[in-house]
Amino acid sequence: MRIEKSSLLFLGLAVIVAALAILKGSPGTSYAPAAVGMVSAASSPVQLHLAEQGNIPMPADVPAAHASSLVALSEQHPGVVAAFWFAGTRESGPDVQIAFSFFDRQTRQWVAARFVVNRHELARQIGHGVRRLGNPVVWMDASERLHLFVVGTGLGGWAASRVVHLVQEGDRYDLANLRFKPKGAVPLSWFWNTSYLVRSQPLPLQDGGMVLPTYFEIGVKYPALAWYTPEGEFAGLRRISARSN
Repeated sequence: MRIEKSSLLFLGLAVIVAALAILKGSPGTSYAPAAVGMVSAASSPVQLHLAEQGNIPMPADVPAAHASSLVALSEQHPGVVAAFWFAGTRESGPDVQIAFSFFDRQTRQWVAARFVVNRHELARQIGHGVRRLGNPVVWMDASERLHLFVVGTGLGGWAASRVVHLVQEGDRYDLANLRFKPKGAVPLSWFWNTSYLVRSQPLPLQDGGMVLPTYFEIGVKYPALAWYTPEGEFAGLRRISARSN
């Protein structure tokens, strides 16, 4: 098959432009969120006291756990708080999955942990390979449905990862049968949505939406914020840092 020199030149220029963009870092969008404020803190000092304590159970025969995320549940849920983390033989191990447990409102105990996200099933659902899973971040939207954001890698390491958004399916109060459906990769980067990761808890907004902290990993590393509507729809991305070197 004959390939024209002009085609090769165009392909080479495209690769160079993509590489420069990665080294410089993806630009922030021009999105400006609506004038909503953060959820106000209490006006008087808050006195904390220990109410319950204990260990969150691990899935059977799983030695390692990392990057846990907690969410306070509503009074309609059977649990007070839910926890998500990634677990397996080691970080970045091929057997790592996203585990889940909740603190039962009636028994005042953590229920047995189970896995809710598997990389093989996730890859089948989103249509491309997932080599590693990690950094789950959970959020409850205005309708009290849970959203899970996880980091999934394809070719390369964590710097070549995507943030995948999953949404709770079925009865939102049925934690015993909790399951998620992928909404897809969060559109954070024009370069196949790669090199953005999550780790920190979302910041709730007064309108019921939230701000999801993210960070860019390849080349010039910088933090960014992703805005979400009260319904859990992506609304834009804004860089925090103006760093360019």
